[in-house]
Amino acid sequence: MAEPSMSERMAAVYNLLALAGRAVAVWTGETDGPTSGGRREAANAAIQGIDTATAVLYRVRADLVSQTRRSDDALMAELDRRYGPLPPAGDR
Repeated sequence: MAEPSMSERMAAVYNLLALAGRAVAVWTGETDGPTSGGRREAANAAIQGIDTATAVLYRVRADLVSQTRRSDDALMAELDRRYGPLPPAGDR
């Protein structure tokens, strides 16, 4: 199965954080919710959602950094091909 696109992963992060937000509201008592045991479960769910969203964000960030570096390298190679390499910095 193909890995989800960056846009799909970002949508998943949005959904995870929305769920975590609702769980935090239960934990803090901002919504009518369960008893203390259920509130504790909501806190655990919020923590897990935040941790998962953070991990996905770091993977998306790493992919973006890699893609932009490859794109920059390809652009520089094209410019070198068209115009020749840049002279060393001290010779400019």
